[in-house]
Amino acid sequence: MRAMVVLAMTMCCVYAYAADFVVDGISYTITDNAGSVVKVVAGSEKYTGSVVIPETVTNVYKTYTVKSIGSRAFYNCTDLESVSMGNTIESIESYAFSGCSSLVTINWPSSLSEFGSSAFEGCKSLESVTLGSKVQSMGGYVFQNCTRLNTLTIEEGCSVIGNNAFKACTSLKHVLIPASVTSLGSDAFYGCNSLEKVVIGDGIRELNGYTFYKCSALTVVELGTKVREVNNYCFSGCSSIQSIYLPTTTVPDAYNNTFANYNATLYVPSTSLEDYKAHEIWGKFFADGAIKPLEDYTTGIRTYAVEHKADRVYDLNGLTTNAAHHGINIVRMSDGSIRKVMVK
Repeated sequence: MRAMVVLAMTMCCVYAYAADFVVDGISYTITDNAGSVVKVVAGSEKYTGSVVIPETVTNVYKTYTVKSIGSRAFYNCTDLESVSMGNTIESIESYAFSGCSSLVTINWPSSLSEFGSSAFEGCKSLESVTLGSKVQSMGGYVFQNCTRLNTLTIEEGCSVIGNNAFKACTSLKHVLIPASVTSLGSDAFYGCNSLEKVVIGDGIRELNGYTFYKCSALTVVELGTKVREVNNYCFSGCSSIQSIYLPTTTVPDAYNNTFANYNATLYVPSTSLEDYKAHEIWGKFFADGAIKPLEDYTTGIRTYAVEHKADRVYDLNGLTTNAAHHGINIVRMSDGSIRKVMVK
């Protein structure tokens, strides 16, 4: 019996720390039949401090391309502070960095296309996230409970934001979702209680239930022209909303519990004004708040002379533009804030 217990413990250790080789303190496993691609895996000891993951690694005269971060590779490495990854990384697997509570900075390779479930869950010191133009797959809970996350950049080309992706990211204040995003998961921003402004591009047709549930500081919501349904509890618990910008002429479906209340001002196309007023749900804004034409919408509009440098400019459909144009622009500033800017 004792021999069987020892054998079981040995097998467990091999499973947890299986690596084909170690170079410069980083463990790797070969992942392809040709033996030319590797991924980073957990080591026999937890990673600490600053880790640099190269694009290629050489072992016994053979060079391999590093294309992924394996499941639980850095799991609960609580003394890990920064990570630099090469531009060959395509996927970060489930729980790869989960529980890295001291991780402050990480670069986001342009090659990255896939996030596994809970890849960065509980990284409570992480301050900035960039979802690049190649991101096509995202598991659930990827950045849940990243409580110091205050800057989120979603690049044009990114197509998906997973369920519970940014749940309880309580320092996040501004979100701009470009038109390339066609899937926005349920509970994606649930409980982001510092979130003040949300701008959603034209790629989203349906807003799932609980997407912005209990975002109690949310004051401004701007939706795209293609939204056709806003599900129950999507904005429930968002009791501070003051303005909703809804530029679609087709009145979207909405339900009794979609919103916390109807005290806000709803801005819609003038040609559809009466349709919104007559709608069972949207019409409640006319009764308790106000419904006005889009032309009256001035929330957040400022002159182009601003104290922070413009980092990126979008048109009202959420599409990236080369420069600000005459009229209203949506501008992401260098400090991470999002503003509406009027160029005369």
